[in-house]
Amino acid sequence: MEAAMQAVEQACTQMLNPHTHAAGESTLLAFMNSDGALPACKFILENSNMAHAQFQAVTVLREAALREWPLLTPAERLALRGYILQQLVRCIAVTAHLPHP
Repeated sequence: MEAAMQAVEQACTQMLNPHTHAAGESTLLAFMNSDGALPACKFILENSNMAHAQFQAVTVLREAALREWPLLTPAERLALRGYILQQLVRCIAVTAHLPHP
């Protein structure tokens, strides 16, 4: 999971540079279509300090959840819904403490 997080963070950094943008985009597309995307996205959301990597993880989580939903058991679906709601509440709690302009 650590390797996946590092790859996504590096890809995000690459996307900021016009010379390496294509390589970063290619890495993120491959990550989106990988078999282990759901658990890797959870790891990134819980451990990365890079906002762009967290954004990409949420995007991939959405795509992977939609793709894999028919394959998940009812218990796995419930756990995934709970995880997403938990992350949403955590995000709201963090942003509530930010100063408002």
